[in-house]
Amino acid sequence: MPKGTKSGVEISQGGLVLMARPMELSKQSRAHEYSRARQQVRIKEQQITGGDLNTSLDSRHPSALRFNKIEKSMERIPVPEK
Repeated sequence: MPKGTKSGVEISQGGLVLMARPMELSKQSRAHEYSRARQQVRIKEQQITGGDLNTSLDSRHPSALRFNKIEKSMERIPVPEK
C-alpha cells in the first residue's frame, strides 16, 4: 500500500479482495503441501512396486513384480525470459 494509507483499508478489484498473512504461516502451508504431495507419490510407488495394482491380471505374481519398476530422471527445461 502507498505510504500514508490507513491500515484496515480494503483493497478490492473486480469483486476480489487482496489479503495478507504472516510469512511464517505461508512457509508452514508450503511445507505441509509438499509433504502431502510426497506422501501421495510414495503411496503410489509402493502400490506399483508391491503389486497392488487394480488390474484383472495377477499383479502380485513374481514375474510381474520383477518388471514393476519406477525410473526417475531430471531434465533441464527452457525457461522463457520476459
